[in-house]
Amino acid sequence: MSDNTARSLPEAKSWLRTHLAQRRNPFNAIGEDAAARYIETLPGVDPVPWAQHWLGGAAEFAAAAERAEADGDRGDALENWWQAYQFAFLGRYPSSVHPAKLAAYELARKYFARVCELENTPVERVNVPFDGRAGEGDSVSFLVARPPGSAVTRPPVVLMWGGIDVWKEESYARGLLLRKRGFATVHIDKPGVGQSPVLAGPDSERQWDPVFDWLRSRNDLDADRVAALALSFGGYWAMKLAHTHREQLTAAVDWGGGVHLTFQPE
Repeated sequence: MSDNTARSLPEAKSWLRTHLAQRRNPFNAIGEDAAARYIETLPGVDPVPWAQHWLGGAAEFAAAAERAEADGDRGDALENWWQAYQFAFLGRYPSSVHPAKLAAYELARKYFARVCELENTPVERVNVPFDGRAGEGDSVSFLVARPPGSAVTRPPVVLMWGGIDVWKEESYARGLLLRKRGFATVHIDKPGVGQSPVLAGPDSERQWDPVFDWLRSRNDLDADRVAALALSFGGYWAMKLAHTHREQLTAAVDWGGGVHLTFQPE
């Protein structure tokens, strides 16, 4: 929901049921049966009951993941950490603008970190310095996922990010098909959301500068073949980078973002 506080509880549940049935955001990669059960028992849409409810589901899956790890079952642990992350993501959805949702976001990142460690091709978490201005952050955080196996030793790269409510962790699943086709995917938060060091502004594309510098420093990734692929409002920044960083990019894709009024002076 773009704003779950604007709906009554029955309206919210109806919206959630429809999106789950169609596997639409925020239910793209969650266990359907468990999600359906939690929709029906959702007690309210205000930030505290909303976050606490979905975190209850996250705790169930996290406990199951820990049991699987204790039993040495890596695959079962991975699946349960993935579901724990999905439920914690719902707890912060659509945005962590309340302390309860911020706590859910922090847990979602914690659970996703376990996913990164257990994946068959582990996901690298990278943090690079950022020369921010007063009031801005001093680093840029992103995730690097490589194609499975060792057939591609220096893969081309697709930079991926989402919009207002889909952040770098959520874009990871959307990169699976690209990784299967031999691309590495780099997942970052667009300006103003998640761990981005900057708010959205006229020159916030600055946050990608150290990312491109990092790519050029690597001999295991092809910095001469880099594309940007961004969803929803994130597509604005893909188009912006196609202009401001055109020497760094081979292609840029605005996936479902603004294409007309977004770019008009008024």
